[in-house]
Amino acid sequence: MFYELRIYCLAPGRLSDGLRRFDRLPAIFADCGIRNLGRWHCAAGPDGPAIAYVMGYRDLVEREEVWGRFYTHPGWHELRADTNDGEELVEKFDLFFLKPNATWHPHRIAASALGAIHELRLFTIGVGQLARANLFLEQALLPAVERMGGHVMLLADVVSGPALPALAMITAWQDLAHWQDCSFDLETDPLVSARLRADRADKSGEALGSSRRWLLRPIDDPLPLSTLTFD
Repeated sequence: MFYELRIYCLAPGRLSDGLRRFDRLPAIFADCGIRNLGRWHCAAGPDGPAIAYVMGYRDLVEREEVWGRFYTHPGWHELRADTNDGEELVEKFDLFFLKPNATWHPHRIAASALGAIHELRLFTIGVGQLARANLFLEQALLPAVERMGGHVMLLADVVSGPALPALAMITAWQDLAHWQDCSFDLETDPLVSARLRADRADKSGEALGSSRRWLLRPIDDPLPLSTLTFD
């Protein structure tokens, strides 16, 4: 099992066209056998306006097969021409391949409990420091998120992308105010802070580094799966 995260940066003023495209894409994805686990409007983050989505595959062979069908599907070519409307809608996109992180033990909750705001964080990891980063996640960060009412929908090692090694985390929060409060509380949580201080003092170097953040609003109704897993 592995995942593909795509973040599409749209031309200025073209968000409505991007949302119109994503309203119609699910039917084409389903027709081609593409397993789309979640779609979001990036409400805040670098290079907006932007749309993000996560796909799931059993292996690379399946990925090649389903996207081969997609790119020859007449519905996609019609939709692309319609939503481009004479000018390219997408300015650039980032693509990341992900595999589930060893510390992630997904459990499903009711979609209605996921809340309205999801957060994507891409963490840098020190070279050769994945094991130490995982200890920090397992012993400090993930328990703190759970205590504060967050729900980790995906935690994955980034295996391809523009900056490696890295880790991707998608967390659901009740609403914007909840996210704001918990973002501050996570940065000042005693256990998290103590682990980070110990990490900085370790002569082998920092394990979990800085992160890029996106605030996500689910496009789907119903919301994306409570954990981005599949059978």
